Amino acid sequence: MQILNEEIKKNKKFLVAYSGGLDSTVLLHKLLELKKRYSSIKLRAIHINHNLHPSSNFWVEFCQKECDKFGVKLIIKKIFLSKTTGIEEKARLLRYKKIIKNSYPNEIILTAHHLDDQIETFFLCLKRASGSKGLSGISEIIHLSKNKIIRPFLKIKKCQLKKIAIENQLIWIKDPSNKNIQFERNFLRKEIIPKFKKRWPFFLKNCYKSMLIFKEQESIINQLITEKIKNLSLINNGLNITQLKKINKPIQKLILRNWIKKNSLICPNNNFIKQIFIQLVSNKNKKNIKICFKNFEIQKYNDALYWTKTFPSIKKEILLWKNFKNSINLPYNLGKLIINKLGMKIPYPKEKENIQIRFHVKKNEKIFFSEQKKAITIKKIWQMYSIPPWLRNKIPILYYDNQLISALGVFVIHTKKINSNLYISWTNSIKEKKDKFPF
Repeated sequence: MQILNEEIKKNKKFLVAYSGGLDSTVLLHKLLELKKRYSSIKLRAIHINHNLHPSSNFWVEFCQKECDKFGVKLIIKKIFLSKTTGIEEKARLLRYKKIIKNSYPNEIILTAHHLDDQIETFFLCLKRASGSKGLSGISEIIHLSKNKIIRPFLKIKKCQLKKIAIENQLIWIKDPSNKNIQFERNFLRKEIIPKFKKRWPFFLKNCYKSMLIFKEQESIINQLITEKIKNLSLINNGLNITQLKKINKPIQKLILRNWIKKNSLICPNNNFIKQIFIQLVSNKNKKNIKICFKNFEIQKYNDALYWTKTFPSIKKEILLWKNFKNSINLPYNLGKLIINKLGMKIPYPKEKENIQIRFHVKKNEKIFFSEQKKAITIKKIWQMYSIPPWLRNKIPILYYDNQLISALGVFVIHTKKINSNLYISWTNSIKEKKDKFPF
């Protein structure tokens, strides 16, 4: 609980993940005790109804009554799961998604994970052939973009929480599904870990010590690998494959795993890393190959790996720009087009010409580019500017009627001298640094 006492000195807003079970009931009780000492604390609770048990609605009512009794605002949210394999992990991901979505900025999310949960996680990670990251267990603090998750009970045994609950005459829900050993955690909890504890009473404590060692090792590895990634990084967050291949294979794997985690906040398994090596790193085929991962894609271009978010096709999108005086918003957070002196100089449209913004030019379409006398294909122009394939259909293309005028931020067709004072700027969310792809 020390971490919670320290946190209260810095933060005042707390959101308790409250299932109504023993662990979260004790956590809510502890927060209410702290609230008596620190009246400035703003406390809320959230209950996630999984809709998996006939008593789910009764549990919702129970949690609401308990929160009403203590004057705690309760948020109730539902998630829906099909009873398939991997239901525990799916429920966990959906639950966290709901909790985070319903949290306020700078509000501390509190969960009641304890030492027994840590040991179960340790065994599950052994089963999954996890490395030091997985074997280091559940993190006490997780930093998110707008807040963080804290688990103040991680060093406390389940039996200690039960003792607190009994001493304070707390009431809680007993979920009968906790006895179902078809669930992996229940199997470990009921069948496996008790045998270890009976044989070696110090087992839980020593497991926790091992997890701390793994966590320390993981921290050191991360520091070293972060420096390696920095040395291999290219513009637009690319990773240099040529230089990567010069490093020992085990370190290459660590670099790729950490690079992916840095971009996606998801730790990939060994099989996924293996596929990256086979299909992208070792593959000499220059065709644009990509590997999908969750809502992201890893692609190879010009002997470098790039990490991109999955993006819907907008090849058929056509925007009409009726008045240059007004800026025009582009779809999918691609920014907007503005008339100002900071942009590219563009020929002025004729009086009755339709001004269109498109996002696709046929790769074999020939264009008079710069001062070259011979027309070249758009594909060659993209290659000249080293614009990777996944960005080409995100660049706004200016048309007057059906005549291509400019790929904004990249080029203007060279058909005649530009005798106008028309400048168009594309302010966009794709580029992050001035030295990235030229738009």
